[in-house]
Amino acid sequence: MISFFRKIRQKLLSQNRVTRYLVYALGEIFLVVIGILIAVSINNWNEDRKSKIKERELLNELTKDLREDLVMLEFQLSLSDTILKYLNVLRNPPPPGIAFDEALASADKATLANYRYSAMRSIESVGIDIIRSKDLIQSISNYYRWWDFGNELYRIDFDEFWKSEWLPFFRKHTNRGVSQGNFMQPFSPKDYEGMINDPDYQNILMGKIYIFQNFKIRFESSRIRGEKLIEDISEYLNSEGALKEK
Repeated sequence: MISFFRKIRQKLLSQNRVTRYLVYALGEIFLVVIGILIAVSINNWNEDRKSKIKERELLNELTKDLREDLVMLEFQLSLSDTILKYLNVLRNPPPPGIAFDEALASADKATLANYRYSAMRSIESVGIDIIRSKDLIQSISNYYRWWDFGNELYRIDFDEFWKSEWLPFFRKHTNRGVSQGNFMQPFSPKDYEGMINDPDYQNILMGKIYIFQNFKIRFESSRIRGEKLIEDISEYLNSEGALKEK
């Protein structure tokens, strides 16, 4: 093909047809430019298609993580209810014995709300701009900022209370047994009357009740946010904004 065009140019020049040669040359340049533009357009279309496929994969992975977050949150809400139930039992404690020891062991538990971050890390590794909806990017960012903020509150509120107040008090007043493999260490008061009549006893219980009531509010808010984000992702994937799977 190149040889064919070269022969045409040589023929025009040999016949001293400069005007026709220039017209031909411009036409040839035009064809080359059109060819380049078509090639670039095809390449851009292909890259855009691959980007949309990757976007869908990442958002599906994110949805899976969010659903697992919801399962975890339901468990933590149930656990918080159990802890609060037994904290209130201890405020009007049963007499010393198995019932009191079991209530104390259950109230001694803590929650651990760890959300899944693997899909978000995958998105960050390729760049969050792979998601074409700015509103969806904002929703995703807000969800994880909320989690990070909540975990910081957990560390500040609960960890400090646990280390400086709860543990010292019950180490002082109880004998802990050996763990039974379910992270519950049964323990009984050294002096039942002395413990429940300690001025700090009610304050310690109310301190943990207050913290766990706040945890429940945060867990419930996280659950609602997770459900809304799953809904937003689903709507986006079902729209024209993301490439649908064949």
